[in-house]
Amino acid sequence: MDRIENAEALSFADRSVGTMLLFEILEHLPRPYRAISEARRVLREDGLMALSVPFDYRLHGFPNDYWRFTASGIHTLLSEFPEKVIFALGPELKPAFIFAAAAKNVSPTFAEKKGRFLAEIQKTFQDSRHRGYMSVLKSRGRDLFGFLLGRANLGVRVFVPSKAYYEQESAPRQQI
Repeated sequence: MDRIENAEALSFADRSVGTMLLFEILEHLPRPYRAISEARRVLREDGLMALSVPFDYRLHGFPNDYWRFTASGIHTLLSEFPEKVIFALGPELKPAFIFAAAAKNVSPTFAEKKGRFLAEIQKTFQDSRHRGYMSVLKSRGRDLFGFLLGRANLGVRVFVPSKAYYEQESAPRQQI
C-alpha cells in the first residue's frame, strides 16, 4: 500500500515498514535529519531505505528548496544505518544526483548484494555513458543559451521568504 506522509513526523508504528523510499524529497525538508530518523524508527529490523537527491539542479519547489547534499553529506545523514551504499551519478566534481540504499541493521547478505548492485550500476552507466555526456552538454547548453537569450540573467538575488522568488537587488544587473 502506498502512503504519502509528512516525512519529519511519520504516523507509522515503530518497526512497521519494510521499505522506505525517499526520492527527491530531502532537499525540500527544513530538517532532513528528522526524516532520516523517522525512517529508521518505522523500518522493521530487516528494513531497507532507498533515497536520491539532486545535486546539480535548478531551484525548484521554491521557496521550499533548502539543501543540496554531497555523497559525504548523505553518508553523514545515514550514520545510524550500519549498512549502506552511496554513489553519485554524473560528472565527478559536479554530479547530477546522489543515490543511497541503507539497511537498518547489519545483514549477512547486504555486502554481497551491494557488490552486485554496484557492478550493475557500473555496467549500466558504461553501456549508456554517451547519454550521460549528452545530458551534461544539454544542461550547460541550456544555461548558456538562457543567458544569451536574456532568460538567465546574472545578478545578486536577496532572499525574501514571502516572495515567489528571490527579490532582485536594487542596483541594475550587469550583462557579462
